[in-house]
Amino acid sequence: MNMTSPSAEAVQTPSIDTAKLAQLCKASADPLRLDILRALRDGSFGVMELCKIFDAKQSGMSHHLKVMATAGLLETRKEGNSIFYRRTTNLEQHALKPLIDTLFTSVDQTVLPASIQQRLNETYEERAQVSLQFFEKNASRFREQQDLIASWKDYGAFTSSLISELVHTANGLAVEFGPGTGEMLLELAQTYQQVIGVDSSEEMLGQASDTVKDIESIELVHADASETLNRSGADLVVSNMVLHHVPAPEQLIESAAALLNEQGYLLITELCAHDQKWTREHCGDLWLGFEQSDIDRWANSFGLIPESQQFLALRNGFQIQVLIYRKQTDIGQVSQ
Repeated sequence: MNMTSPSAEAVQTPSIDTAKLAQLCKASADPLRLDILRALRDGSFGVMELCKIFDAKQSGMSHHLKVMATAGLLETRKEGNSIFYRRTTNLEQHALKPLIDTLFTSVDQTVLPASIQQRLNETYEERAQVSLQFFEKNASRFREQQDLIASWKDYGAFTSSLISELVHTANGLAVEFGPGTGEMLLELAQTYQQVIGVDSSEEMLGQASDTVKDIESIELVHADASETLNRSGADLVVSNMVLHHVPAPEQLIESAAALLNEQGYLLITELCAHDQKWTREHCGDLWLGFEQSDIDRWANSFGLIPESQQFLALRNGFQIQVLIYRKQTDIGQVSQ
Protein backbone atom coordinates (compact mmCIF):
# COMPACT_ATOMS: atom_id res chain seq x y z
CA MET A 1 0.00 0.00 0.00
CA ASN A 2 1.27 3.41 -0.94
CA MET A 3 1.12 5.92 1.90
CA THR A 4 1.02 9.50 0.73
CA SER A 5 0.88 12.61 2.83
CA PRO A 6 -1.98 15.09 2.34
CA SER A 7 -1.23 17.69 -0.24
CA ALA A 8 -0.85 21.33 0.67
CA GLU A 9 -4.10 22.06 -1.16
CA ALA A 10 -6.03 19.47 0.85
CA VAL A 11 -5.04 20.86 4.22
CA GLN A 12 -5.89 24.53 4.59
CA THR A 13 -4.57 25.39 8.04
CA PRO A 14 -4.07 29.12 8.56
CA SER A 15 -0.45 30.00 9.14
CA ILE A 16 0.13 31.85 12.40
CA ASP A 17 3.09 34.18 12.68
CA THR A 18 4.56 33.58 16.14
CA ALA A 19 5.91 37.13 16.24
CA LYS A 20 2.41 38.52 15.69
CA LEU A 21 1.02 36.11 18.26
CA ALA A 22 3.55 37.33 20.82
CA GLN A 23 2.73 40.93 19.87
CA LEU A 24 -0.96 40.33 20.47
CA CYS A 25 -0.37 38.66 23.81
CA LYS A 26 1.91 41.51 24.90
CA ALA A 27 -0.60 44.15 23.78
CA SER A 28 -3.35 42.60 25.90
CA ALA A 29 -1.19 41.89 28.96
CA ASP A 30 -1.98 45.17 30.68
CA PRO A 31 -4.98 45.99 32.95
CA LEU A 32 -5.39 49.50 31.50
CA ARG A 33 -5.46 48.21 27.93
CA LEU A 34 -8.08 45.62 28.89
CA ASP A 35 -10.19 48.38 30.44
CA ILE A 36 -9.82 50.40 27.23
CA LEU A 37 -11.04 47.41 25.21
CA ARG A 38 -13.98 47.08 27.61
CA ALA A 39 -14.87 50.77 27.21
CA LEU A 40 -14.76 50.38 23.44
CA ARG A 41 -17.30 47.55 23.53
CA ASP A 42 -20.19 49.89 22.76
CA GLY A 43 -18.62 52.73 20.86
CA SER A 44 -15.66 54.61 19.47
CA PHE A 45 -13.74 57.45 21.09
CA GLY A 46 -11.13 60.02 20.24
CA VAL A 47 -7.78 60.16 22.03
CA MET A 48 -8.74 63.14 24.17
CA GLU A 49 -12.02 61.49 25.17
CA LEU A 50 -10.13 58.38 26.25
CA CYS A 51 -7.64 60.52 28.16
CA LYS A 52 -10.52 62.01 30.13
CA ILE A 53 -12.28 58.68 30.68
CA PHE A 54 -9.11 57.03 32.00
CA ASP A 55 -7.59 60.13 33.60
CA ALA A 56 -4.44 59.62 31.55
CA LYS A 57 -1.94 61.85 29.80
CA GLN A 58 -2.19 62.07 26.02
CA SER A 59 1.31 60.72 25.43
CA GLY A 60 0.65 57.62 27.51
CA MET A 61 -2.80 57.00 26.01
CA SER A 62 -1.46 57.42 22.47
CA HIS A 63 1.22 54.84 23.21
CA HIS A 64 -1.29 52.28 24.50
CA LEU A 65 -3.57 52.84 21.50
CA LYS A 66 -0.66 52.45 19.07
CA VAL A 67 0.42 49.18 20.68
CA MET A 68 -3.10 47.75 20.52
CA ALA A 69 -3.67 48.96 16.96
CA THR A 70 -0.38 47.48 15.78
CA ALA A 71 -1.35 44.15 17.37
CA GLY A 72 -4.66 44.16 15.48
CA LEU A 73 -6.93 44.83 18.47
CA LEU A 74 -7.98 48.33 17.41
CA GLU A 75 -8.73 50.19 14.21
CA THR A 76 -9.28 53.87 13.49
CA ARG A 77 -12.14 55.71 11.84
CA LYS A 78 -11.72 59.24 10.54
CA GLU A 79 -14.41 61.84 11.22
CA GLY A 80 -13.35 65.02 9.46
CA ASN A 81 -10.09 66.00 11.15
CA SER A 82 -10.73 63.74 14.13
CA ILE A 83 -9.59 60.15 14.59
CA PHE A 84 -11.74 57.73 16.57
CA TYR A 85 -10.56 54.39 17.90
CA ARG A 86 -12.69 51.28 18.08
CA ARG A 87 -12.23 47.55 18.30
CA THR A 88 -11.14 45.85 15.12
CA THR A 89 -14.24 44.79 13.19
CA ASN A 90 -12.88 43.00 10.10
CA LEU A 91 -11.43 39.80 11.50
CA GLU A 92 -12.80 37.19 9.12
CA GLN A 93 -9.46 36.65 7.35
CA HIS A 94 -7.33 37.23 10.43
CA ALA A 95 -5.29 34.16 11.45
CA LEU A 96 -5.67 35.16 15.12
CA LYS A 97 -9.43 35.71 14.93
CA PRO A 98 -10.30 32.91 17.43
CA LEU A 99 -7.94 34.36 20.02
CA ILE A 100 -9.12 37.95 19.50
CA ASP A 101 -12.78 36.88 19.65
CA THR A 102 -12.12 35.04 22.91
CA LEU A 103 -10.27 38.05 24.31
CA PHE A 104 -13.14 40.42 23.46
CA THR A 105 -15.70 38.02 24.95
CA SER A 106 -13.68 37.71 28.15
CA VAL A 107 -13.15 41.46 28.42
CA ASP A 108 -16.89 42.04 28.04
CA GLN A 109 -17.48 39.97 31.16
CA THR A 110 -15.41 42.37 33.24
CA VAL A 111 -16.77 45.44 35.00
CA LEU A 112 -15.15 48.82 34.65
CA PRO A 113 -14.16 50.58 37.87
CA ALA A 114 -16.91 52.93 39.05
CA SER A 115 -14.81 56.06 38.46
CA ILE A 116 -14.07 55.07 34.86
CA GLN A 117 -17.69 54.14 34.20
CA GLN A 118 -18.80 57.50 35.57
CA ARG A 119 -16.42 59.40 33.29
CA LEU A 120 -17.53 57.22 30.37
CA ASN A 121 -21.15 58.17 31.04
CA GLU A 122 -20.14 61.82 31.33
CA THR A 123 -18.49 61.64 27.90
CA TYR A 124 -21.69 60.32 26.35
CA GLU A 125 -23.66 63.03 28.16
CA GLU A 126 -21.34 65.75 26.83
CA ARG A 127 -21.90 64.48 23.29
CA ALA A 128 -25.65 64.43 23.87
CA GLN A 129 -25.62 67.98 25.22
CA VAL A 130 -23.88 69.25 22.08
CA SER A 131 -26.69 67.85 19.94
CA LEU A 132 -29.43 68.88 22.37
CA GLN A 133 -28.20 72.47 22.61
CA PHE A 134 -28.12 72.73 18.83
CA PHE A 135 -31.76 71.70 18.52
CA GLU A 136 -32.81 73.94 21.40
CA LYS A 137 -31.40 76.90 19.49
CA ASN A 138 -32.46 75.83 16.01
CA ALA A 139 -35.76 73.97 16.44
CA SER A 140 -37.69 76.63 14.55
CA ARG A 141 -35.20 76.40 11.68
CA PHE A 142 -34.88 72.60 11.65
CA ARG A 143 -36.56 72.11 8.28
CA GLU A 144 -34.37 74.80 6.73
CA GLN A 145 -31.21 73.26 8.20
CA GLN A 146 -32.18 69.74 7.17
CA ASP A 147 -32.88 70.88 3.63
CA LEU A 148 -29.19 71.73 3.31
CA ILE A 149 -28.59 67.96 3.19
CA ALA A 150 -31.83 66.13 2.48
CA SER A 151 -35.46 67.11 2.89
CA TRP A 152 -38.29 64.67 3.54
CA LYS A 153 -39.60 65.25 0.02
CA ASP A 154 -36.34 63.84 -1.37
CA TYR A 155 -36.89 60.36 0.04
CA GLY A 156 -40.21 60.38 1.93
CA ALA A 157 -42.39 58.83 -0.79
CA PHE A 158 -39.91 56.03 -1.37
CA THR A 159 -39.57 55.29 2.35
CA SER A 160 -43.33 55.37 2.89
CA SER A 161 -43.84 52.84 0.10
CA LEU A 162 -41.42 50.48 1.85
CA ILE A 163 -43.29 50.87 5.15
CA SER A 164 -46.62 50.04 3.53
CA GLU A 165 -45.20 46.70 2.35
CA LEU A 166 -44.14 45.54 5.83
CA VAL A 167 -46.28 43.03 7.72
CA HIS A 168 -47.90 44.46 10.85
CA THR A 169 -50.32 43.12 13.46
CA ALA A 170 -53.94 44.18 13.85
CA ASN A 171 -53.02 46.39 16.79
CA GLY A 172 -49.85 47.59 15.12
CA LEU A 173 -47.46 49.77 17.09
CA ALA A 174 -44.79 51.92 15.47
CA VAL A 175 -42.15 53.93 17.35
CA GLU A 176 -40.03 56.68 15.84
CA PHE A 177 -36.88 57.91 17.53
CA GLY A 178 -36.24 61.62 16.88
CA PRO A 179 -39.34 62.46 14.79
CA GLY A 180 -38.07 65.91 13.83
CA THR A 181 -40.95 68.00 12.52
CA GLY A 182 -43.28 64.99 12.38
CA GLU A 183 -43.69 64.13 8.70
CA MET A 184 -42.82 60.47 9.25
CA LEU A 185 -45.30 60.25 12.14
CA LEU A 186 -48.12 61.21 9.76
CA GLU A 187 -47.05 58.46 7.36
CA LEU A 188 -46.85 55.87 10.13
CA ALA A 189 -50.32 56.80 11.38
CA GLN A 190 -51.75 55.72 8.01
CA THR A 191 -50.52 52.15 8.55
CA TYR A 192 -50.26 51.61 12.31
CA GLN A 193 -52.98 52.01 14.92
CA GLN A 194 -50.56 53.32 17.53
CA VAL A 195 -47.63 55.62 16.83
CA ILE A 196 -45.13 56.95 19.37
CA GLY A 197 -42.60 59.69 18.69
CA VAL A 198 -39.65 59.88 21.11
CA ASP A 199 -37.29 62.85 21.36
CA SER A 200 -34.93 64.24 23.99
CA SER A 201 -35.56 67.81 22.81
CA GLU A 202 -38.74 69.44 24.07
CA GLU A 203 -38.34 72.11 21.39
CA MET A 204 -38.34 69.50 18.62
CA LEU A 205 -41.32 67.73 20.16
CA GLY A 206 -43.09 71.07 19.93
CA GLN A 207 -42.34 71.16 16.21
CA ALA A 208 -43.66 67.62 15.79
CA SER A 209 -46.76 68.46 17.83
CA ASP A 210 -47.60 71.31 15.46
CA THR A 211 -47.45 68.87 12.55
CA VAL A 212 -49.48 65.98 13.99
CA LYS A 213 -51.85 68.33 15.85
CA ASP A 214 -54.50 66.30 17.68
CA ILE A 215 -54.27 62.94 15.89
CA GLU A 216 -55.29 60.57 18.70
CA SER A 217 -53.25 57.61 17.49
CA ILE A 218 -49.99 59.59 17.80
CA GLU A 219 -48.30 59.99 21.18
CA LEU A 220 -45.24 62.16 21.77
CA VAL A 221 -42.80 61.21 24.53
CA HIS A 222 -39.97 63.30 25.97
CA ALA A 223 -37.10 60.84 26.54
CA ASP A 224 -33.61 60.02 25.39
CA ALA A 225 -33.66 58.06 22.13
CA SER A 226 -31.21 55.49 23.48
CA GLU A 227 -33.40 54.74 26.50
CA THR A 228 -35.68 51.73 26.28
CA LEU A 229 -39.28 52.80 26.72
CA ASN A 230 -41.54 50.97 29.11
CA ARG A 231 -43.14 49.36 26.08
CA SER A 232 -42.65 46.26 24.00
CA GLY A 233 -44.18 44.49 21.05
CA ALA A 234 -43.57 47.16 18.41
CA ASP A 235 -44.08 46.10 14.82
CA LEU A 236 -41.78 48.82 13.58
CA VAL A 237 -39.14 51.12 15.04
CA VAL A 238 -37.90 53.99 12.89
CA SER A 239 -34.67 55.96 13.07
CA ASN A 240 -35.09 58.62 10.39
CA MET A 241 -31.89 60.65 9.92
CA VAL A 242 -31.16 60.36 13.65
CA LEU A 243 -28.08 58.17 14.12
CA HIS A 244 -25.69 60.96 13.12
CA HIS A 245 -27.13 63.12 15.93
CA VAL A 246 -26.87 60.69 18.86
CA PRO A 247 -23.79 60.17 21.07
CA ALA A 248 -23.84 56.37 20.82
CA PRO A 249 -25.60 55.12 17.65
CA GLU A 250 -25.18 51.46 18.59
CA GLN A 251 -27.07 52.05 21.86
CA LEU A 252 -30.02 53.46 19.94
CA ILE A 253 -30.09 50.33 17.78
CA GLU A 254 -29.97 48.20 20.93
CA SER A 255 -32.99 50.08 22.33
CA ALA A 256 -34.85 49.64 19.05
CA ALA A 257 -34.23 45.89 19.06
CA ALA A 258 -35.55 45.65 22.62
CA LEU A 259 -38.81 47.35 21.59
CA LEU A 260 -39.59 45.04 18.66
CA ASN A 261 -41.89 42.05 18.76
CA GLU A 262 -40.72 38.70 17.35
CA GLN A 263 -41.62 39.69 13.78
CA GLY A 264 -40.75 43.36 14.15
CA TYR A 265 -38.75 45.56 11.80
CA LEU A 266 -36.21 48.33 12.27
CA LEU A 267 -36.15 50.98 9.53
CA ILE A 268 -33.11 53.24 9.35
CA THR A 269 -32.69 56.12 6.96
CA GLU A 270 -29.24 57.56 7.36
CA LEU A 271 -26.49 59.45 5.59
CA CYS A 272 -23.75 57.39 4.04
CA ALA A 273 -20.25 58.25 5.26
CA HIS A 274 -19.10 61.62 3.93
CA ASP A 275 -16.42 64.24 4.59
CA GLN A 276 -18.45 67.45 4.72
CA LYS A 277 -17.46 68.82 8.13
CA TRP A 278 -19.69 71.89 7.84
CA THR A 279 -22.69 69.72 8.78
CA ARG A 280 -21.50 69.71 12.40
CA GLU A 281 -21.85 73.44 12.79
CA HIS A 282 -24.85 74.05 10.55
CA CYS A 283 -26.87 70.88 11.14
CA GLY A 284 -25.79 69.73 14.60
CA ASP A 285 -24.29 66.47 13.33
CA LEU A 286 -22.09 64.51 15.72
CA TRP A 287 -21.06 61.96 13.07
CA LEU A 288 -20.31 62.35 9.37
CA GLY A 289 -22.62 59.57 8.24
CA PHE A 290 -21.91 55.84 8.50
CA GLU A 291 -20.72 52.91 6.47
CA GLN A 292 -23.49 50.36 5.93
CA SER A 293 -21.17 47.66 7.26
CA ASP A 294 -21.05 49.41 10.65
CA ILE A 295 -24.83 49.67 10.90
CA ASP A 296 -25.16 46.04 9.80
CA ARG A 297 -22.68 44.97 12.48
CA TRP A 298 -24.52 46.83 15.25
CA ALA A 299 -27.89 45.47 14.12
CA ASN A 300 -26.52 41.94 13.90
CA SER A 301 -25.11 42.12 17.43
CA PHE A 302 -28.60 42.85 18.78
CA GLY A 303 -30.38 40.07 16.93
CA LEU A 304 -31.46 41.94 13.78
CA ILE A 305 -30.81 40.66 10.27
CA PRO A 306 -30.87 42.63 6.98
CA GLU A 307 -34.13 42.61 5.07
CA SER A 308 -33.41 45.18 2.36
CA GLN A 309 -30.95 47.95 1.51
CA GLN A 310 -31.53 50.87 -0.85
CA PHE A 311 -29.34 53.87 -1.66
CA LEU A 312 -30.57 57.23 -2.90
CA ALA A 313 -28.30 59.90 -4.36
CA LEU A 314 -28.95 63.47 -3.23
CA ARG A 315 -27.70 66.91 -4.14
CA ASN A 316 -24.46 68.35 -2.74
CA GLY A 317 -22.75 64.95 -2.89
CA PHE A 318 -24.75 63.29 -0.12
CA GLN A 319 -26.25 59.82 -0.32
CA ILE A 320 -28.95 58.29 1.87
CA GLN A 321 -29.12 54.64 2.79
CA VAL A 322 -32.55 53.17 3.56
CA LEU A 323 -32.02 49.99 5.57
CA ILE A 324 -34.61 47.56 6.90
CA TYR A 325 -33.80 44.88 9.48
CA ARG A 326 -36.07 42.27 10.98
CA LYS A 327 -35.98 40.62 14.35
CA GLN A 328 -34.13 37.31 14.46
CA THR A 329 -36.00 35.24 17.01
CA ASP A 330 -33.22 32.63 17.31
CA ILE A 331 -30.21 34.70 18.39
CA GLY A 332 -28.06 31.59 18.09
CA GLN A 333 -28.47 31.79 14.32
CA VAL A 334 -27.10 35.29 14.12
CA SER A 335 -23.52 35.31 12.93
CA GLN A 336 -21.09 37.02 15.22
